Parts: sequence; structure tokens; C-alpha cells
Amino acid sequence: MEVILTVDEVLALQEIKESPALEIKTPAVPKLVALGYVRHGIDGHHAITENGRQALFYRRCFNELLSFSANPKMVIQLECEEWLCRSGHVQRKSVKDQMHFFDFEITQKGKDWIASVGVANG
Repeated sequence: MEVILTVDEVLALQEIKESPALEIKTPAVPKLVALGYVRHGIDGHHAITENGRQALFYRRCFNELLSFSANPKMVIQLECEEWLCRSGHVQRKSVKDQMHFFDFEITQKGKDWIASVGVANG
């Protein structure tokens, strides 16, 4: 089951990723530690784990998918595009030109992901 992080938890995770030397005091940190997204360092600071990096990446992909659903003409970030295609959330429809830009469409799996997160945050 996918863990849905709150905005505060995502912001805390991003802050820990970007500035691990800072001491971050927020109620989100204990949950992030419990989820295995953050670990306590020896010096009392926190460090993001691989699971935490992955959670941020999935969040970024979700945000790209959500933005794309509102504006199908937008260009999806390459890393997210590759993952969204591999995971079956979007599929390529056609090549736009000789530069190999693709048109995409959101699959049912992608629509279900958007709906499930919308319901969880609703």
C-alpha cells in the first residue's frame, strides 16, 4: 500500500535531503523515521534514506502526472516520463516530429492513481 505523505511531511523530507546538517524540529520527523524515510545520525541530525529519496521521486512523478492531466500539452520531466511509462501510468501515443518527442495519454492505472491520492487527501 502506498503511503500518502502530508505537505508538511514532504517539506520536512525535502529539507532533510537538501540540508542534512540542519537540525530539523517538526512533528513530521518521527513519522518519517518510523516509515524508514529518515534515519537519525550519530550527531543528532537526520539523514534521508534511499526509501526517502524514492518517496520524493514518486511524489515528483505524481505531481507531473497530475499537472499533465490538467494540461496534456505540457512536457513531462524526462526522469518522471520514463518511470511513468515503465510503470504503466502513461503510454506513448505517437511521435510528434523527427526529434522523437512523444504524445502521451494517461492510462487507467494513472487515472486510478490520481483518484486514489485525491480521495486520500480529500
